[in-house]
Amino acid sequence: MRCRAKNCGTEIIFTLTKNNKQMPTDATSLTEEDFKWLANNNGILSFRYGEHTSHYGTCRNPEEFRKNYDNLSKQKSAKRGITDSNK
Repeated sequence: MRCRAKNCGTEIIFTLTKNNKQMPTDATSLTEEDFKWLANNNGILSFRYGEHTSHYGTCRNPEEFRKNYDNLSKQKSAKRGITDSNK
């Protein structure tokens, strides 16, 4: 998906942190192997600190992105069965 923040449009992939939280990640920081993993594992990939780039640090309009992301994160977590009670 693309970032919906004004003047951004960067392709992002949602990954999971070690605490099972959604992390918006710049798609350009993923390797070919990461994309293969995503295709074969229901779109779930762990965020690797030092290898992947969080979109929080690169978005051209971070305040708007955070507002939009809060809603998207809740929707994606619900689809994966992740609730506040099992985080």
